[in-house]
Amino acid sequence: MERVPDSPPASPAPPGSPAPVAGSPVLDLGFARLDVRRERRQGIAEVVYGPGKTLGQVTAIVRGLLAHSRGPVLVTRVDAATAAAVQAELGGSYDQEARLACWRPAPPGDFTVTIVSAGTADWPVAAEARAVATAIGLRTRVIHDVGVAGLDRVLQVRDEIEDAQAVIVVAGMEGALASLVAGVTPAPVVA
Repeated sequence: MERVPDSPPASPAPPGSPAPVAGSPVLDLGFARLDVRRERRQGIAEVVYGPGKTLGQVTAIVRGLLAHSRGPVLVTRVDAATAAAVQAELGGSYDQEARLACWRPAPPGDFTVTIVSAGTADWPVAAEARAVATAIGLRTRVIHDVGVAGLDRVLQVRDEIEDAQAVIVVAGMEGALASLVAGVTPAPVVA
């Protein structure tokens, strides 16, 4: 991912946005300390894990990240009611299947990640992986229900797996699918 230059946010900060202490890489919200230089170092701002946070906390964190970054801002595993309330104040979009709230998604780039899921029960995590990858500008291809309990299912999609640029394997019960996929493709495999 391309590094973000040392420049101010592309859009004005949302009203009521806190500011970090001059020169500090941290925006202290009292209940959370946001790393406001992560986008410069890593190419994307902090990704917010939604569970356990109040509506007020999620809203304040998103507001802070929008004010101090230029690219995508993501809240993962957030429930629909919280996402709707934050969107009412700050806009954005929500993917209910993936439980992902997103602001300023990146345009699609040239890199494609293939998401391989073992079974139907793995779909929520595969949907989250697809939505996050899409939001940060990756193209995605999803292959469902190819768990190793039926090796023929994996063999039917072998060409797609071999051609992958990177693979995310979602298999909740064991690690056999990730090992099998890693043996088929030269691409990096994340399990």
